[in-house]
Amino acid sequence: MRLLYIYSTPESAKEGLIKIGDATDVDKRIKEQLNTASSFNHSSLDYKLLYKTLAAKADGTPFRDHDIHAILEYKGYPRRKITKDNEILKNVTEWFEVDVEKVIHLIEQFKAGRKQEEIEIERYQNFPMRPEQLDAVHRSKTFLSQTKARGETLEMLWNAKMRFGKTFTAYQLARSMNWTKVLVLTYKPAVEDAWKKDLEHHVDFKDYVFLRRDTLSEITDYLDKSISVVAFASYQDLLGDSSEGGIKARHEALFNTHWDAVIIDEFHYGAGTKKAKDMMAEQIAIESDSEPTDKQLELAKKEFFAEEDDELSEEKETEAIVEVVEKAITSDSRLYLSGTPFKAIANAQFPQEAIYNWTYTDEQKAKEKWALENPLTPEENPYLSLPQIQMYLYKVSNDLIQAGVDEGKDEFSLNHFFKAKNKKFLNEVAVKKWLDLISGIIRPHVEIDEEIMDEKRLVASQYPFDHDSNLFDELDHTLWYLNRVDSAYALKAMLEAHPVFQHFHIILAAGKELKSGVDAVQPVLDAIDNNKRTITISVGKLTTGVSIPKWKGVMFLRDIASPENYFQTAFRAQTPYKNPITGAMKSVCYVFDFSPNRSLKLLTTYSEKLSTDTHLTTSEEKLGEFIRYLPVLKVVGNSMVSMEAREVLIFDLSGIDAKGLGERFIERKNVVVNRETINAINATEQTQQRVQDIFDRIKMFKKFNGASDNEMKQSDVDVGNLDVNDKKIKDLKAKDTSEKEKKKVDKEIDKAEKEMKSEREKIRELLRTLLSRLPVFMYLTDATEENLEQVLIEDKHDLFRKTTGIQVDDFRYLVDIGLLRIESIDGYILKFVNLESSNYNINNQLISQ
Repeated sequence: MRLLYIYSTPESAKEGLIKIGDATDVDKRIKEQLNTASSFNHSSLDYKLLYKTLAAKADGTPFRDHDIHAILEYKGYPRRKITKDNEILKNVTEWFEVDVEKVIHLIEQFKAGRKQEEIEIERYQNFPMRPEQLDAVHRSKTFLSQTKARGETLEMLWNAKMRFGKTFTAYQLARSMNWTKVLVLTYKPAVEDAWKKDLEHHVDFKDYVFLRRDTLSEITDYLDKSISVVAFASYQDLLGDSSEGGIKARHEALFNTHWDAVIIDEFHYGAGTKKAKDMMAEQIAIESDSEPTDKQLELAKKEFFAEEDDELSEEKETEAIVEVVEKAITSDSRLYLSGTPFKAIANAQFPQEAIYNWTYTDEQKAKEKWALENPLTPEENPYLSLPQIQMYLYKVSNDLIQAGVDEGKDEFSLNHFFKAKNKKFLNEVAVKKWLDLISGIIRPHVEIDEEIMDEKRLVASQYPFDHDSNLFDELDHTLWYLNRVDSAYALKAMLEAHPVFQHFHIILAAGKELKSGVDAVQPVLDAIDNNKRTITISVGKLTTGVSIPKWKGVMFLRDIASPENYFQTAFRAQTPYKNPITGAMKSVCYVFDFSPNRSLKLLTTYSEKLSTDTHLTTSEEKLGEFIRYLPVLKVVGNSMVSMEAREVLIFDLSGIDAKGLGERFIERKNVVVNRETINAINATEQTQQRVQDIFDRIKMFKKFNGASDNEMKQSDVDVGNLDVNDKKIKDLKAKDTSEKEKKKVDKEIDKAEKEMKSEREKIRELLRTLLSRLPVFMYLTDATEENLEQVLIEDKHDLFRKTTGIQVDDFRYLVDIGLLRIESIDGYILKFVNLESSNYNINNQLISQ
């Protein structure tokens, strides 16, 4: 039986051409063609097989490649001639300039028995919305259709992870709302292709025309003809001045049109550079127990952000787009589309009813539910292409851990372990040993008696690149994420000299070796297609907003402070991939981390932020729900166990005593005093008054318990003064001063900044006093609470107020406005219960003796 095939070569791909033929032996036939004048470059035998199928219709009737060629020509896609230096080498060929997806759809329709005139090649997509997409449209329509004040613009946020189908669903919302004037803005010009294809390929959107760049000047012409318009513009193009310094002529209609809706794609609301700075300040404050200096902030920036993180520049440009939209473009509605599902961050800007969330957990639950409800047709599951993520956490030997502990610190740091200078690792011996460990050259550390009993390997290795591992064959293409460019060069050199990794093609996506953003994608895709095994090394490039379908795993070799950044990078491996020849789908992808304490803290925080299920009230419940769909596997030595939520919560508390546990409750990380929380305090007179009342009651309780006058002074907070110095600092920095006056102004700024820090410190001290009373309250209650929610509802006989000075509702309020961070507290409470239980058992044993 003959097979129909489609392929391209590196040369033909540059011109957008594909070759369609048939043969009984496809590989042999293509190689014959590559040696003839029908090829673009017969000196090269490189090709990429894009598609292969039996050349027979559903009823068994065979057909030939020329049947497909004829339909393409009928549809307006002529054969391409082969020319060189204006000389025609071949006049009739099987090369066509057409999207391979269109040809595959054409072939499928032809095989199903459709006639030439019945085959749709342009608008060939007709799939319906999935349930969550219908829900997003319904909720958004309800919110955006409400009565509004004259001139008001209603705003909606879709906080949905990648693969939700934001482009397609946004167009469905436009149809449902009867929008005829839609403007799409983005800082990523590369997403234009997706917006254009979704509009022009799906049958539902045939009434719209897509306008971009030069055709934007035709907006008014189409609207005058009652033709619905989707206009697409990038931030870079929109804000580029004309030669006269004004708006470009082609953009005049765009700025003069009052739009039904403006859609802002790839909206990063969470952490502009100021937010990032605040996050670093908090982290340093937690470690040093004091407000950070400018020097500490600069050092932290190097530590927490990789040299080439796309995240910060993307957020800056997003903020600039929003500013332009708000000032210069008018519309009835605005729809913000985000790829990072973190409702907790977004709540400060959007009311809850204006946010639609779709998370990894939602997606995997829907996948599982569909499979249970449709057991006879698993292949039709619309979520089938979305792989499950599995997380492997490795506890390495003490000598490797010590190599990763920086001087003056007591915690393992991947940044320090992989630190390099002049493209050479400072811990070269340790890094080499680590590579030997993960590739199976050396065995993980085991006790001596186990070594004697275990001379032969009885179980498969749990290390990813060990040939004896079940993972080795899975991990043909992976992303390795480092912190510094020097480290990336050092790792590439070491991998290429390594006996196992020298058989991998190493792609250095760092420094000057590769461009940034979407420009870095195609070279990596090409390298992966042309090599059986690859490792891509990045220090920030390719970690947000891009898709490399063949990646199956991410190796985290750097410290990351942000759970958003961590899981956004992890999701790179979750990009769907279907082998075009075998039809096999990627069903599982992997995350590998060698700093379990840090990664489990990020996991806990992420599950708190991610959870949209209102029935889950405790950290253990939320985390349990999350890791049900993202299994966490702990590897110690060569033994592997699946971690439960409770174990994750108390993982970094092993070996801690009651005194140490009490100190954990009052850690600085559990109290958040930054610009966002101060804004929440000062949102209205009512919020300001309520917070002041709560603070006063904590302060009086502190005095009642014997605090000295000096201790009372340190917690003497007046929330009305919180913004005074902030305003003063802004005014002083905005002031035009001479060189002579500058020193005086700088001194005033320093003084105001110190006073502002002092006020914030007073709040922190007050709230840490409050948290220090939680263990006392737990000790006095009869119940054995296992989470904060149980602690708060066990308030019999007004005991919570008597122990802390405030009511339970007051405590909840401090949590709601963000002053108290409770992600870690459930773990402390579980550990408290374990300690109490242990003490109870010891006492019983002593009594029985």
